[in-house]
Amino acid sequence: AALLDSVAASDLAGLRAAFRSDPAVTEGVDRIERYLALVAAHGLRDWVRFDLSIVRGLAYYTGIVFELFDRQGEFRAICGGGRYDTLLRDLGGVEMPALGFGMGDVVLGEVLRARGLLPADVEAADFYVAAESPVTDDDVIAVATALRHAGARVEYAFHRGPLGRQRKAAWTAQVGYIVELHATDEGLRLHVRDSAGAGLMSAVTNEPTLGERVGDTRLALADLLKILRAHPKSIRPDFAPPARRP
Repeated sequence: AALLDSVAASDLAGLRAAFRSDPAVTEGVDRIERYLALVAAHGLRDWVRFDLSIVRGLAYYTGIVFELFDRQGEFRAICGGGRYDTLLRDLGGVEMPALGFGMGDVVLGEVLRARGLLPADVEAADFYVAAESPVTDDDVIAVATALRHAGARVEYAFHRGPLGRQRKAAWTAQVGYIVELHATDEGLRLHVRDSAGAGLMSAVTNEPTLGERVGDTRLALADLLKILRAHPKSIRPDFAPPARRP
């Protein structure tokens, strides 16, 4: 009865008093109190509640377990986890203590929606960088990074298939423009194609699309970046390239 009462109340003092003769319980209470003192030192004590009723469903935990909830307590746990000092040793032979947690994106989405914090729309990318061999992944990433540094939203395929499949993915994602990379004797050259979002953006801004501006010309990356700076409204109405470094 004393144990059940202590669990229900999550009362450390009561637990210590009820099991003062049990060194294992005393050691556990000491550890929790040290942990809560550290939490308080970080200014987070108001956000943590000790709860003896939490039971995680995995047997490899060796220490404190935890669950995270929204502040109003309207939803089930957003995430949960704990300490496991022997798991890596048991699975891979590495003696390394660890702590981890799993997070539920569905619950988090529900919390954001209930608080009015979920964006109404997910904005499509400005560019989709596409390529086939012999263009490398490093080339694709370098171009995507340069466009992002210029202020653009950029996507590319993590597992590149045929160029036609990449174009289809860009259209499905309502991307503004497809930037196709080609290896030439002069180096890497970029071919800009209008994608699904280009026509709509042109209608909104009354500006020619990039495809209309450059046609079939294959550009160096530096030339494309110059065009972005010169014609930002061809990207989207609020597109504003960052100031160039001196």
